[in-house]
Formats: sequence, structure tokens, C-alpha cells
Amino acid sequence: MEQIINQADSLNKNGHPMTSDSLLVMACEYYDRFGTPNEQLRAHYLLGCVYRDRGEAPHAIDCFKEAINKADTTASDCDFHIMGCVYGQMAYVYHQQLLLSYEIEAYKCAAHCFILANDPIQYAIRSKVLMGDAYILLNKNDSAEMIITDAVRQLDESDDPQEALIASMSLMHLYSDIPDKTNKLNDLIHQFDTKSSLFDIHHDLPSGRRQFFYYKGKFFEAVHELDSAEYYYRKVYYSGMPEVAKVPMYRGLLSISQKRHNADSIAKYAKLYCLANDSTLNIKDRETTARMAASYNYREYQRQALINEEKASRAQLQLFVIVIAIIVVAVVAISLLRRQKRKIENLRYEYASVSDEYSRNVHRLKNLEVAHKAVIKQLQGEFNAATSELNKQIEVEKRELTEENNLLKIRIKELGHLLSLSSIVKNRQQLSETPIVKRLTELCDAPLQSLTENEKSTLLATMSDYYPSLIHDLQQPANSVTSLGVFVCILVALNYRSGEISNMLGVSPQQVANTKQDLNKSLFQVSTARSLYKNLIQRYGINTGIND
Repeated sequence: MEQIINQADSLNKNGHPMTSDSLLVMACEYYDRFGTPNEQLRAHYLLGCVYRDRGEAPHAIDCFKEAINKADTTASDCDFHIMGCVYGQMAYVYHQQLLLSYEIEAYKCAAHCFILANDPIQYAIRSKVLMGDAYILLNKNDSAEMIITDAVRQLDESDDPQEALIASMSLMHLYSDIPDKTNKLNDLIHQFDTKSSLFDIHHDLPSGRRQFFYYKGKFFEAVHELDSAEYYYRKVYYSGMPEVAKVPMYRGLLSISQKRHNADSIAKYAKLYCLANDSTLNIKDRETTARMAASYNYREYQRQALINEEKASRAQLQLFVIVIAIIVVAVVAISLLRRQKRKIENLRYEYASVSDEYSRNVHRLKNLEVAHKAVIKQLQGEFNAATSELNKQIEVEKRELTEENNLLKIRIKELGHLLSLSSIVKNRQQLSETPIVKRLTELCDAPLQSLTENEKSTLLATMSDYYPSLIHDLQQPANSVTSLGVFVCILVALNYRSGEISNMLGVSPQQVANTKQDLNKSLFQVSTARSLYKNLIQRYGINTGIND
């Protein structure tokens, strides 16, 4: 028996589906008679996994509950790890049946058992993350956010940052549909982008994790970066992707097309989105039918259990009647036969009722499918008409905006020119009001006076304030401008004549002419002195007009 249990346990851990229950039923019966509570717990858990793989949800739940009942939680050697696994599988089956409240309670028990078993904390935290996902399906977003955020924090603190990043995808799913959570969504995306080890050398993700790109697209769409949003919506796709998984991708691309008013793309992705949705509805129909079948199988299972129980009772009763008397046996036998007949009649009536109900449901599903197609066709026609009208309006608006923008460009250019002239005039006026410039005007009328060293320093400082780029270039070692050249250049920029410059600096007119030629060559690579003033105006915007 131990070999049977070990083999089933190995198959279950490796993810291989188990469909045969005969050996495990024998093992459960054996351990129920001769095994310890932990052995009984393990046997009934594996039998429940068989019914889980066979899609017999009610039967699987019964086995898991029976496994929990077999455990002795007061014993010091109680296997709480297996109990945690049992509750986890119960939660999985409840999830498949959309019994979300039962699923949440099962995950709570699973997390508690893993903590009691002193397992790595990740087991308990993963149960909390799955519990948070169930709250999301129940639309209890506040509870889901609180539970998943706490789980992510615990994973980070347990030195398992990669598991924390994977768990954070549940929060991304939650925040992607809440507008005021965009900043939190951005933080989670950035952490996953920079820290996750799931990305390959091309910064791509495996197929099971590509939903991350959808959340990233949702963020960029929320901040109106539509090109980036479209790029990440498209990255969700991978080869062999099922139609059901394409629904979010097409929904995102359709939203982008609508915001861009791109009629062709709207029509394309609306059609693809409808087809993917149709595939989703077909799968939901099959799941509904499967749940109906499972429910019927469960009733059949209960009926068989009642019959088996009745057979056992009848056998015991017959033995008792044989001991009491043949007459009592005859009376009891007649009574049992009548009761059995009534049971058969009741079962026939129940079978006919269930069959009729099944047929009505099938007919109702067909009617729903026909109605769905008719609505899609009507919406498609309305959509095409609206798209045509929208295209006409867009073209008219585009022409009007283009004409308006052309006029605005001309006006902007005119205003920019006026603003530039205003700045130059203001700068020129302020410079002419400075004491040192007024002093230069006095020197023009006093040919026997020259600038003092203090006045030269003041002149240099004043020009540095008004034309810093000119003074900076004059003082560059690469230009080799002498001290005399600096002041000659400043006075030329202020539009003083060579004779006036010669008098102000106390040098000969020939020295001034040679210096102007050297300045023009150093600053502008021109070998003559004549164009120095013009070149200064063009490069440095100097137009003081002081000596005009």
C-alpha cells in the first residue's frame, strides 16, 4: 500500500493527471483500518486529487473533507504540511466552480496550516496572494489590495524578491482598471522591469507572464502615451496564443484606435475583439455544461451511495430477521420490496425531470447564441455608419486646423522678431545710461584726456554685464587678444572712431588700426580692419547706437 501511495504522490507532485481511483480506494480502506491519522490523511488527499483530475468536483471536495477529518491536529506529529496542501486543492476546486467565498476560506486555512508546519513562509504567502485574486473576482478591491500588498511585503522580507515581483502582477491587474492608482501601477511596473529575472537577453518574457506587457500598455494609455501603449499591447502576443488570451490585447488596441480616431483600425480590432469574445463565450458555455454534468454526476454519486447504504442496511436486517423468525423475514421483505419500488418510481421521475431541464437549457443556450450574433450584426452596421460620418467630420476639422496653424506660424514669427528688437533696444538704452558710457562721451569732447585704469576696469565690468559672450571670447587664451586689443574691441563695439579710440587709450592711430586688424583676424578670420564693427554686430547682437 505504501508503494501505491508513494507512486500517486510522485505523479501528483510532477503534475501528471491521475484518472484511476481503484488502487487508491483500496489504500484508503486499508489505512482507515490499520493506518495512522497521518497515513489516512495522505491517502484520502491523493484520492481527492484523482477526482480533481477527472473533473468530479463534488466527489473531490468530499475526499478532501474526509482527509481533514482523518487528521489528528492535537498530536505533536500531525502533518500540517499535507493539511495545507489539502486546503489548497480544495480552494482550487472551489475556484473552478466559481465558489469564491469557499475558496477564500480554504486559502485562509491553507496559510494557517503551512505556518503551523514551519514550512518556508512562501507557501503561506502564496496562499494569501491567491486569496487576494479571489477578492478581485468578488470586486472587493480594497480587501484584495490590502492582502496582496502585505503578501508582497512579506516575500520581500523573506529574501525572495523574485516571488515578490511575480506576486506584484496581481496588484498590477488590480491597479490597471483604477484611474487614481496609475502612479502605484507605474512603480510596480518599474520594479518588475528593472529587477525581474524572467526577462531574456531581448528583454522578453515567457508566454505565461506576457500579461505584464498588457499592464504596461494600460499605464501608457492612462498617461496618454499612445505609441508606447500600442507597442506593449502588441508584445502580449506569442505564437500559439489561444483566442481567449487575446481578448485583453484586442481590447487595448481597440481603445488606442478609438482615441486616435483611426477608423480602419477601429473596424479591424472591433471585429477581432468580438471574435475573441465569442470564443470566450463558447468556453464559458462549455464550462457551464461541464458544471451541470458534474452536478448531475454528484447527484448520481449520492444516489449510488444511498443505494449502497440501503443494501448494507437490508443485508444486516435480513440477518437479524433470520435469527428472529421466518415470518418476520417475510413481512420485512415485503415492506422492503414496496419501498424499493417507490424508490425506483421516484428515481424515474427525477431522471425525466433532470433530462427535461437539460434539454431546456440546451435550447436556451442556442437561442442566446442566435440573439448574440444578431446584436453583433446590428452593432456592426451602426458602427460602419458612425465611422463614415466621423471620417467626414475629421477631414473638415483637419483642414480648418491646418489653415489656422499656418496663420499662427506667421504671427509667431512676427512676434518673435518684435520681441528680439524690443530686447535689443532695451539693452542699448540701459547701457547708454551707465556712468562709464557717459564718461566716454565726455572724453570725445576732451581730446587731451584718456581713460584711467579704474575707468578701464569699470568699462570692462560693465560690458561683461551687458555682453558677456563678447568679453568671454576676448579673454580666451586661444584668441591671443592683448589688453589693448580688449579695450579697442570694446570701443569699436560702442561705435567710436579710430581717432577717438586713439585719444581715449593714449595710443597712436596706427596702433589702433593694427589692433583692429588683429582682432578681426583672431575673432572672425578676416584679414582687414574695416568689417570688425559689422562682424561684432552680427555675432554678438551688439547694436548700441551710442555713437550713431
